[in-house]
Amino acid sequence: MKKNLFVFAVAGAVIAAIVVFYFGVISYYSQISGQADQLKVYKEDIEKIMAKKGEVPSQKWVEAYEARQKELDSEIAGCRNYYIEIDKTLEKWFPGLKIDKNEMPAVGDFKATYLSEKDVTIRQLKAKKLYGASEEESGEENKAEEGKDLGFGEPTADNLKKLQKQFWIQKALFNSIMESNVVKCEKLEFPDINQSKAASFTYGVLIPFNLTVAIQNKDIPGFVHNTMKFRNDKDASSICVLFKNISIARIPDEIKNIPENIEAKPVPDKNRDTYKPEQVRLPLSKLVIEGEALDFDFALAMQAAKEDQAVKDKAAKDKAAKNKAAKGKPGKDSKDTDKEENK
Repeated sequence: MKKNLFVFAVAGAVIAAIVVFYFGVISYYSQISGQADQLKVYKEDIEKIMAKKGEVPSQKWVEAYEARQKELDSEIAGCRNYYIEIDKTLEKWFPGLKIDKNEMPAVGDFKATYLSEKDVTIRQLKAKKLYGASEEESGEENKAEEGKDLGFGEPTADNLKKLQKQFWIQKALFNSIMESNVVKCEKLEFPDINQSKAASFTYGVLIPFNLTVAIQNKDIPGFVHNTMKFRNDKDASSICVLFKNISIARIPDEIKNIPENIEAKPVPDKNRDTYKPEQVRLPLSKLVIEGEALDFDFALAMQAAKEDQAVKDKAAKDKAAKNKAAKGKPGKDSKDTDKEENK
């Protein structure tokens, strides 16, 4: 019996030694082996970096990069705010209109102001002989039809905001026409577009327009410049305009009126006080502009700003997580490191 107990004791001791060896030595060896493999990976990464040590960013480089990133973020925010400020021209209503809680004026009040502003615009164009016939020639019977070929519409409950934005675009274009050497404003139209299919850009939608004028070729560059420039004074609209297409065609009637032989005329004495150079009008061309006005959307702009901030927050969070994981021992999972720190 004593011999059996001795055998059992020896067997138990052997089994205990095996268990201790397996869970102690072998598991520890596996852990060491895993760390050794991880060190090999780190070593390979270090060797790759050392092979390009001239390209490894220093702390000064990193600080300069981060400083430049902040500058660019500030510039982007400034550009966004700049265009949002420009868009206030398109978003405003006629001065003096009473706006309700839905940010809309009464149809009757808007219509009265809109038609009054329309008449003022037409009289300004006629005064410079840029549109239609004179007041005496047109007559009262044709007055109601005036302006349809200039993009003016009939205000209704459904199109007040649309007509208001189009009016500011018209005002900007007509100002460009009146300050340029345009001979005649023939047509301005706003093509009807389905709002669900309206062309858009990052921060809003595009309002298309087609403008046709009669002009001398030499005056086209100046007119294009005046049309596309920003207007920041209180008396003119600040509209951001893009040109999709510009076409120029000689007016047929003008070609017929060009004389085959131009007779040389004696030049008056330039030293006399009565000297006045004769103005020679070159043949006219028809200039057709297919353009778009940028209608910025505050909601889209603000959403873009939030998305930018979300991207920055995520990048900062990922960077913090990597720094935290780097503090752990090599070969250990970051989760294990977090558990040990929590303990």
